[in-house]
Amino acid sequence: MSWFNRINCRKTFDWACYIVPPGLFMKNCFISVHSVNGSSMSPSLNPESPWYIRWGPNDIVIVVKTLTPMKGDIVVTRDPTSNKRIIKRLVALENEVVQMMYRTAQGFEQCTETRVPKGHCWVEGDNPSNSIDSRNFGPIPLGLVESNVLAVIWPLWRIHILADEGYVDEQNNDSYTSEKNF
Repeated sequence: MSWFNRINCRKTFDWACYIVPPGLFMKNCFISVHSVNGSSMSPSLNPESPWYIRWGPNDIVIVVKTLTPMKGDIVVTRDPTSNKRIIKRLVALENEVVQMMYRTAQGFEQCTETRVPKGHCWVEGDNPSNSIDSRNFGPIPLGLVESNVLAVIWPLWRIHILADEGYVDEQNNDSYTSEKNF
């Protein structure tokens, strides 16, 4: 007698009716899983490893949708230019000043300040040389921030809960300085 008979199909259907709706509700309202693409958040996410260690997919993270994003959190947000999901660090909230240091080809440093408008935030990747973020498209509306990254769950040797690692506020919570090379 095969497993695929009327009784087993009915049990499987009953089981799915109890598990799938709460699972979808949890995914849509509270918690979900995302894959981190690219190296813009390296070394916090997708750190560079030797080729013989870096097999399999990129980092996979658990994100929580109900937490209020705070300065220093790694967040999932929408890129305002392409509407794709991106994972970046929130470095400034509304009414804070962000100082950007530009290094020109001649070796000169140029400093500009940007005040984050009300209802907006400033997000940056931890790897500034390989990140498209607020340094490129400016402050983004807080409404584009979808969730906070809670933990890395894959690869197995990198499982850990994310704290404010990699984030240093150089101006005592008043402003944030970022650098970009041209």
